[in-house]
Amino acid sequence: MKKQLLLYFFATLCTNLFSQEIIENPKYGSYYKKYTEITKIELTDNETILHITSKNKEKNWIKVPRTIYISDENSNKKKFVIKSEGISLDTKTTLNNQNEISYKLFFPPLDKSSNVIDLKIEKEANGSWKGQPRGSITLAYRVEIRPIEKVDSQFSNMSLDNGFIKAKQENKNVLLFFTAPWCGPCNWMKKIIHTDESVRTIIKTNYIALEINRDTQKGTKLAKQYNNSGIPFYVLLTPENKIIKTQTGSRKKDVFVEFLTPEETIIPKELEKPKTKTKEIDPGLGLRLGAVKNNIGNSSLNSRTGFTADLFYSKEIDNRFLFRTGIGFNSKGYEDFSINYLRIPFDFGVKVLNGSLINTQGGIRAMVSPYYAYKLNKADKGLRNDDYGVRFGLSHYIGSHNELELELYYEHGIQDVFKYINGKQNNRGFGVSLLLSL
Repeated sequence: MKKQLLLYFFATLCTNLFSQEIIENPKYGSYYKKYTEITKIELTDNETILHITSKNKEKNWIKVPRTIYISDENSNKKKFVIKSEGISLDTKTTLNNQNEISYKLFFPPLDKSSNVIDLKIEKEANGSWKGQPRGSITLAYRVEIRPIEKVDSQFSNMSLDNGFIKAKQENKNVLLFFTAPWCGPCNWMKKIIHTDESVRTIIKTNYIALEINRDTQKGTKLAKQYNNSGIPFYVLLTPENKIIKTQTGSRKKDVFVEFLTPEETIIPKELEKPKTKTKEIDPGLGLRLGAVKNNIGNSSLNSRTGFTADLFYSKEIDNRFLFRTGIGFNSKGYEDFSINYLRIPFDFGVKVLNGSLINTQGGIRAMVSPYYAYKLNKADKGLRNDDYGVRFGLSHYIGSHNELELELYYEHGIQDVFKYINGKQNNRGFGVSLLLSL
């Protein structure tokens, strides 16, 4: 009898041990400004336990409501808190001397296929009318509870024309996925949703799937063709290039699966072809600050480091061409003598590369900039009153409408600096400018 009891106890202990999964210091995308940090997660067949440390720099207390819940990447189903340890729900709890507190929250068990959870608080939407839809506050975003296996992407980089040819050959529709290296929601969809086995099966069975970089010239052109305004952006197409449906933004698995399985009653839409070619123009005001190492050519005068400051107005056309002009101050000269100019630039740029060097939205432009400058100093010293020339540069910018831009350039003045000296004595220099377009 004792032997049987011992075996039963051992079996029960093993079952409890092996059915429990513990994740220490899980990775997650972000957490709430009150610094609610999940330090450990315990997963069992009966419950999900979150070990949490909360901090509050503004007050010496926190309050955890009963409307706190978790949800996974598979659906929008909410699993509300069952109980707590170390803190009382719906009650103000005083923090320690470091203005923090550690506690545990207990939730219903998660599905075995769940890999990522969000921790949120449900609350009434702002407004005075009863019956308004509830909103939510996200405390911890995209918390990884299990390691996600790396699998090969089903989205090909083949051309769209070849994709349609293959779709006709295999009697499948076409799925387009517009993305960019800097896009966080795109990368989340690729890592969490696209890798799900049921999603992979649907795509493999029904679609020729193509991934398109929105930051390339070709990607930008295709995005306009399908009326895209944001990423991630998905388009379902027939092999004849008729739109079945589109979706913008990241989605949980059940919503994405629903998108991938359209009803047969949906009638594909013909693409609307514009009657006339239109140009998209994005204007903007901005400020430019820079430094230039100036040298007066064909002379024995020492070089001098000066600076520039400009206010400008720019127009970007079709996300490719740029025109910029304005008015500014330019300090050049030689040795210890500065020559100050009022400068009017005329910048012309063309985008030569889409995408930023630091993995954000942006691009690289080649610049050609004729300019005219009028001397401001009263001291004459046999100097001419004006100057003109051209600047050649390469600029790297990040952003779309509000741009931060770094430009490296060489400028070459054509006008002689001095009135009465024979031979060319023109301003030449290498410089760097930092621009902010609004």
